[in-house]
Amino acid sequence: MNKKVNLYLNGFEFITYILSLSLMGIYLNINIIVIRQLIFLLGAISGLVFIGIELFLLLIMNNKSRFAYITYMLFSIILGTIINTKIPYSAFIIFSIFSLTKDILRLLLVEKIYDKKLYKRYAKMFNIEVKDLEKRVIKTFNRTKVVIPVGNLTTFKRKTNKEYKKDLA
Repeated sequence: MNKKVNLYLNGFEFITYILSLSLMGIYLNINIIVIRQLIFLLGAISGLVFIGIELFLLLIMNNKSRFAYITYMLFSIILGTIINTKIPYSAFIIFSIFSLTKDILRLLLVEKIYDKKLYKRYAKMFNIEVKDLEKRVIKTFNRTKVVIPVGNLTTFKRKTNKEYKKDLA
């Protein structure tokens, strides 16, 4: 897998995770009926996008990484539950911290944990493609001009940087 693709997927996954958690929290605290259903719908859609990206990244992992990923997620759930019994509503913070560290680890170890053949297969199936941005080439033009006599008028040769320095000295 390409590091750029992994960066985009992990960034978008983390944004949808935080968006889903915050929209569901707002849903629980708002009383306006029309806005409440809209917020629930947006939160559910962002949660489904988060789950879809997680499942796609789990599909293209090699077997050792899958086992480590599943144990990491179980550890985060157990730790979040234990801390949540001591401090109410702290599990969301624990899950966010674990999700951010998981994303950072996936970015750093992208070559070791993903199978390139599986990525190419699923990228072709789901039509995932990230192109590099085109780089602009700045063309420099020659600053000197040729003198062309036109009747009685003549155009003068433009001074170069060296000639300006000579004039200043």
